[in-house]
Amino acid sequence: MGAQPIQRLAESDAIEAKALSRAPLPLVPTHAVAPDEALDGAAPASLIVVRTAAPADPPFFAALADGTVDAALARAAGGLFAEAVLGVSPSRFLATLSKDAGPDEIEQALAKLSAATAIGTLPAPADRASFLVDRARVRSKGATVLVQTLDPTARFGHVVTRDLRTGQGPPRGQLDASPRALIEPISSLAPLSELTELSEDHRRIVEDLASAIESDLLQPARIAVEIGPFGPKLVAVTPLRHSGRAAIALSSALVQSGRLDAARALQVVRPADVLSALEVRLHPEPSQIVGRGVAAGGGVAVGHACFAPSRAASLAAAGMAPILFVEELVGEDSPALATSRGVVTIRGGITGEAAIMARALAKACVASGPSLTLAGGAAVSASGMRIEAGDAVAIDGSSGVIIRGACRRSCDISPDLASVLAWTKNDSLPPVVGVVESEDDARLALDLGADGLAVLVAEGVAKDARERARIVESILGIAGSRVVFVSSDATSPELGAATVLGSPGAPALWRQPGPDPEPAGPFVAWTEASTLEAAAASVVRREGSALACAPEQVPAARVALARASQSSGG
Repeated sequence: MGAQPIQRLAESDAIEAKALSRAPLPLVPTHAVAPDEALDGAAPASLIVVRTAAPADPPFFAALADGTVDAALARAAGGLFAEAVLGVSPSRFLATLSKDAGPDEIEQALAKLSAATAIGTLPAPADRASFLVDRARVRSKGATVLVQTLDPTARFGHVVTRDLRTGQGPPRGQLDASPRALIEPISSLAPLSELTELSEDHRRIVEDLASAIESDLLQPARIAVEIGPFGPKLVAVTPLRHSGRAAIALSSALVQSGRLDAARALQVVRPADVLSALEVRLHPEPSQIVGRGVAAGGGVAVGHACFAPSRAASLAAAGMAPILFVEELVGEDSPALATSRGVVTIRGGITGEAAIMARALAKACVASGPSLTLAGGAAVSASGMRIEAGDAVAIDGSSGVIIRGACRRSCDISPDLASVLAWTKNDSLPPVVGVVESEDDARLALDLGADGLAVLVAEGVAKDARERARIVESILGIAGSRVVFVSSDATSPELGAATVLGSPGAPALWRQPGPDPEPAGPFVAWTEASTLEAAAASVVRREGSALACAPEQVPAARVALARASQSSGG
């Protein structure tokens, strides 16, 4: 690749420019056209593609073939042109052609389809590359457009560097005579070792390319390649959206292979990735199960029942994570859902408004259906079990179970996540405090590596002061020598081992986000999942402070502190 395409890419599409410029593989002949330039200097060729450089959204990809290529390739190029420019699916376009259609018939079919659109008459073939550049700019405003020359005798394909859900390898790909294989699967992707058209030498080259690009991008990618008589050439690199599990697996693999050190690999993993990768399981007693509904997604949520979306914010401010119980949600309830841990709806299902909103916000959702009714400010099961406002509840959006009362939970930490968490072990980092309200909470927080506990026992867990004091004393026994902060309304004279929040010499509990400025001295920043990174940045700036979060968020909080410390130069 010459300097001109790299420079053009770097001006507006740095993600792909970085991968293309550092890849250990030659690029197919490429001409980059900046947003304010006309196509100039692109040599005529038998087969070209015109595309937008990543991360254009939406992307554009079209092909042009002249009369010298074979009929199958010409039809494939015509299908790509029809789809990109005319909005006609390739299958519909090919259905208009005879089985052995040549260039003239393909041109006539394109002209007929174009005449039925706002485009009208297509430009002459000699001007069509410039026409495609203009169409790409209309589709993806501001993007750099690439005009690339392909070898019509080559095979084309793409490789996905790792599974985007699990993060596991090896790279998988495909090869085909159609340039469509550069951008989407024509058949199921297979491990490169199973692609019989790929020689052993070429397989090793492509595998090395996949590793190098992941190391540069720090994320999985789709790599488009041309396999011709002179070996593999690079066509495109597209970074891909991926799961938290995939980010964790990638970072672990890069460290194990020696391509990254642990400090840099931590920048691959966000706290949100850890939260999504940590699978929480509920272990209720049979008597705690209120009902089972439709599993509408979002995993597990633990909190307190809230029957009015308007009260979600005040419940959260009081330290009682709300779980909404409603007939259904509407768009105006989005802020309440964002404040809540999850939602149970009476109406709707997996495609209902609440379920769609919950999945968009990564919240747990169960559509209870007939298993629950709302009456008298409570949720009532068919067997007569009641959930009152403020009661401790748990829901599982993957199984549909609805639980009343404090429930034992467990989390599995994969070997890859264990490796990531090992990188965060640093005595200079602030401690992580699990905010708990039951013995089960305390055990889970400590199992996940909390350095201490903050005990906030709400009335939904214990109705009277004596029961709250008993729970606190039990949690103190579970914590052993670890520091424990206790809210003042749950204390008793026997709690000598606990530090009372707000008492002389104790850090103040500061909830973030909020209107209050940071305290002048050390503090415990109590945060929700959505503000972990911001809270961690505040904590690392103040010596003697700590980061407090829900038990399930302890591993993510450790990652947030380690990343914040790196960013601050710590």
